[in-house]
Amino acid sequence: MPQIMASGILTGAFVSGLGLTNLITVANTVIPDSVVRGLQLGMGFQLFKAAMKMLPNKGEVSWEYEHWLAWNGVCLCVCVYMYIFIYVHHTHARAHTHTHTHTH
Repeated sequence: MPQIMASGILTGAFVSGLGLTNLITVANTVIPDSVVRGLQLGMGFQLFKAAMKMLPNKGEVSWEYEHWLAWNGVCLCVCVYMYIFIYVHHTHARAHTHTHTHTH
């Protein structure tokens, strides 16, 4: 637990330093959006993996009633991920169609 707290504090301090020195704008121009999104997705999966280890039975699937109740967070997470992927895909597809239909 102290490692998690330390990493959160150091990450917050680093990002705050970037924001206060205005170096975040330099980072935004140098680092492509695809890299940022890939890092976010990877971190999301790592956090999901860490959360699974905190579940009863260390995330192993069990069909017992008591263990199934602990999986409601997993089911909610899967539903949220599905919603996000569908929403992002729909928004991207609509924006892509909109830009191609109104070109002059």
